[in-house]
Amino acid sequence: MRITARQTTARTETDLTRAIEREQPVTVTYLAEETRDVIAVDSTGQAARRTVKTGGHVEIVRTIEPRDRITTRAGHTVIKALCRKSGGHRSYRLDRLVSYTVHRGTHLIAEPAPRTARTLDDISTGCTLGHGKHRYTVTANGTPVHHGTEPGPAHAALAGAGRSARTVAAAEDGTYCLDATRHMTARGALTDI
Repeated sequence: MRITARQTTARTETDLTRAIEREQPVTVTYLAEETRDVIAVDSTGQAARRTVKTGGHVEIVRTIEPRDRITTRAGHTVIKALCRKSGGHRSYRLDRLVSYTVHRGTHLIAEPAPRTARTLDDISTGCTLGHGKHRYTVTANGTPVHHGTEPGPAHAALAGAGRSARTVAAAEDGTYCLDATRHMTARGALTDI
């Protein structure tokens, strides 16, 4: 095990870059941002669970399969990797590594297939929360410009209304729907919940 405080950053970068090139797994002890779940009430009066950062750090140990090394605009070196625990992509800032061990094995996790994007029509018929249809309300400068259950016209109204447009996506009965909101946000809409 290498403890990062006892060696130069360049040495750590070299070891991890070599692990990327050789496709070797690495066990890291890492300072992750501490989070906690809170219950918040949105503007419609619905309770929603949110995850907030506490500002502290918690030490975690993960075995990862590093795939790439990048430098952010802020100047931080980041290791992009697949986490063996979650099976998903994760990013680890080099300055938050406490220690690491490069293993002799090779990668075990296959690169996940890219997720297919859902179409506008899919969202109204294939809600993962079981809602039959969604209701989309688009406003521009506080004035309603569209209200309906079809996502296509909602997006057209958003595009025509410009930067001041907002949309509220909900289930047909008026309850908040994370699936519809996520979809509208992914399509570039400004979402108000």
